[in-house]
Amino acid sequence: MKTIITSFVIIIFLCGNVSAQSAKDYYERGNEKSKVGKYKEAILEYNKSIKINSSIGSAYRNRALAKSKIGNIKGAIEDYNNTIKNDPKDFMSFLGRGSLFTKQKKYDSAIKDFTEAIHLNPNNDIGYNLRGNLYKDTGRYKEALQDYDKVLSINPNDLETLFNRANTNLVLQNYSSSISDFTSVIKLSPKDQIAYRNRGDAKYWIKDYNGCIEDMNIAIKLNPKDIKGYSIRGLASSKKNDFQSAFQDFSRIIVLDPQNAEAFYNKGIAEIVLGQNQKGCQDLKKAKVLGHDRAEEMIIRFCK
Repeated sequence: MKTIITSFVIIIFLCGNVSAQSAKDYYERGNEKSKVGKYKEAILEYNKSIKINSSIGSAYRNRALAKSKIGNIKGAIEDYNNTIKNDPKDFMSFLGRGSLFTKQKKYDSAIKDFTEAIHLNPNNDIGYNLRGNLYKDTGRYKEALQDYDKVLSINPNDLETLFNRANTNLVLQNYSSSISDFTSVIKLSPKDQIAYRNRGDAKYWIKDYNGCIEDMNIAIKLNPKDIKGYSIRGLASSKKNDFQSAFQDFSRIIVLDPQNAEAFYNKGIAEIVLGQNQKGCQDLKKAKVLGHDRAEEMIIRFCK
């Protein structure tokens, strides 16, 4: 009888080891499927792993990621909830769930998750980056800057964060800081057309019109259809009393966008300064028809 009981215990022990090993096998197969983008197949593998051993928290987390890839946001959040329940210190699950809350526009919940992830792992820059981007996108620019500063203290050459901090400083009218960050972006990515354009924009506001035009020249060369680049360069040329160059830039915008009220307005002003009142007034009237709010004032002043 003792021998029979002993054998039964050994069988249970061995079966337990086989099941645990099988759970790991399914889990690893799920990971391999995910790596090559076969997310539905990966989910099936994770399902088998979790059914055998629900204590493998990373199986829930990885299944959550696979579910999010196929658009099952609700299911993904449920899996992150289970991961966090099994391991309240799994900062990656807080990051993942926070990202999904962001997609759902549940911004307070997202910030709460990103903040918890940062608390659990303060030396990981991902949490600061995600929270900073959310702060920026919801207009909380000063808080965004604090998070971007933290990211760059950890990873000084993080190109995306440098770019985001530069744009945030531009919005906050911290033009010198914005120029400095865009310069760093350009050093790391010499063909970043938007970085040139936005640095030129910042230079415009500190009245460095020559520097502005130089940056816009490069930006427009990189993207000859950049309407904003032509507009800022045209305005900078106007500030230098080079209305012929301004006229050419505003004319180019109209070719690219025939319904651009701002371009007709600025072109009309340039033409009037150049002594072409009739053409200038025609363009101002076109700007008015397109809805420019200052066109009527200029028409009264110059065209009657």
